[in-house]
Amino acid sequence: MKLVASYATKSAGIENSQGSWRVQTVHQAQQHDVVRRFIKSFGLRAASDAGAETLAVIAYKQPVTSPEISEIRG
Repeated sequence: MKLVASYATKSAGIENSQGSWRVQTVHQAQQHDVVRRFIKSFGLRAASDAGAETLAVIAYKQPVTSPEISEIRG
């Protein structure tokens, strides 16, 4: 409880919401640009629609095999 109370009073990118911890930068505008540059430094790009759909299936049904993904996606 001390930890939850401690972070509740700080202007940090960590918060406890309904008993689970979340790391975010949404409420910290000054941190947003730093995090964005950090993520872009990895050279990541957005997934295609098919890639996003495949990731959604994996996230929802895991563990899942490749044939099962193909069957779900049609």
